Amino acid sequence: MSTSQYLENALLNATLNNTTYTSPATVYLALYSTTSNATTAGTEIVGNGYSRQSVAFSTATTGSVTNTGNVTFTATGNSWTALSSAIVDASSGGNVLYFYNNVPRLVAAGSTLVYPAGSITLSMS
Repeated sequence: MSTSQYLENALLNATLNNTTYTSPATVYLALYSTTSNATTAGTEIVGNGYSRQSVAFSTATTGSVTNTGNVTFTATGNSWTALSSAIVDASSGGNVLYFYNNVPRLVAAGSTLVYPAGSITLSMS
């Protein structure tokens, strides 16, 4: 996953300009039907059972973290396709922290998309 411009600015200002950055108590995995970039999250999936899912990460070692549990999305009603994903700081709205343009993932109605523990890796480089 790549770092968003919002997070890059927040961390640079916190470490170099003595500006306070408060990390979120909970972060969420969000899915988008369009691709994302450092300044634009894209169009988030809505309806059909979709909602952002909370995700917990390991303690950072060697400059990276991984998710500690499965993150599961379930499609109801109609299917949807995720083209990108992001780690965000709120259950709705909020700010994108990290983003990733996926291989398109079709989630058929009544099925699930699971990101297994250890499958989401974030690093600083």
